Amino acid sequence: MRTNLFLVMVIAFVLGAGYLWPETGDNSLYPVPKIKIFVPSKPGGTTDVTARAFARALERHSGVKAVVINQTTGGGTVAVSSVANARGDGGTLLVFHAMLHVSHRTGRMEVGADDLTPIATISRSTDVYVTRADAPFDSIQSLFAHAINTEVLIASQLGGTTQLKATALADAAAQHGGQLRPVEIGSMANRLTALLGGQVDVSIVDLRTARQYLDAGDLIPLAVISDHRDPFEPDWPTALEQGVEIDLAQVSELYAPGDMTAPVRDSLDAIFGIVLQDPELASALAQAGQSVEYRNAADALAFIQGEQARVRAMLEAGL
Repeated sequence: MRTNLFLVMVIAFVLGAGYLWPETGDNSLYPVPKIKIFVPSKPGGTTDVTARAFARALERHSGVKAVVINQTTGGGTVAVSSVANARGDGGTLLVFHAMLHVSHRTGRMEVGADDLTPIATISRSTDVYVTRADAPFDSIQSLFAHAINTEVLIASQLGGTTQLKATALADAAAQHGGQLRPVEIGSMANRLTALLGGQVDVSIVDLRTARQYLDAGDLIPLAVISDHRDPFEPDWPTALEQGVEIDLAQVSELYAPGDMTAPVRDSLDAIFGIVLQDPELASALAQAGQSVEYRNAADALAFIQGEQARVRAMLEAGL
């Protein structure tokens, strides 16, 4: 009886210290039997596609079920808070991007990256500035020249990275003596409708959407919003190539709750290092116009801190 009591005490201590994880299946290295991956956007969007491709790869390598949960309430606030307040046992994750830093910095979201545990970065995708095929300009430089004598309107969406991309281009135009004014339109679908309908002159869309409208003869690309050309559209020039230093590619960031212990974090770091080198994951992301951009926990933390600093600087500069 005394031996059994001692054994129970040892097991309780080890579990409490985080050294022993519950079994989750044959050869499973994952600490819990089910994973919830929160996404602060609707199904079908870029972040949702990233999360679902990652979830399938995680299932293949961990042997446990991964469920994607879309929570758009409060502009993503509920999803971020759900993860921040969850147990740090590996069972709750968040896939997001720089909009987290913009929303937190502008006060639209109370919880920020500092309340979470960065685990990895997953993928990279880029947007592109586009205009109608019949526009009187077909490049960033000709846009700026046109904007000297005519006010140009660019469709925007407040409170996110699209706002930064629109205002960054407007600021660059002003430096060249042009008048480019961001106009709040909303979602990408609404921005496209406004552009095609002539309410605005420039919009911001993802590369896959831009390609569809380009093939239909409706739109032309002005510049990829990145510091290097996108591998999926290598013929499209970047803003930087045209003399405008705008690099606002979207990198998907993977977070866990903030109270996660170092042993659990390190174990997840090792598992995700395997998952994010899965060729099937790379293929699934490529179909969505994304490339794998993996960073481990330490490098992800440094990258996210850099993103926070960049967003803060842009907002303080009035962008």
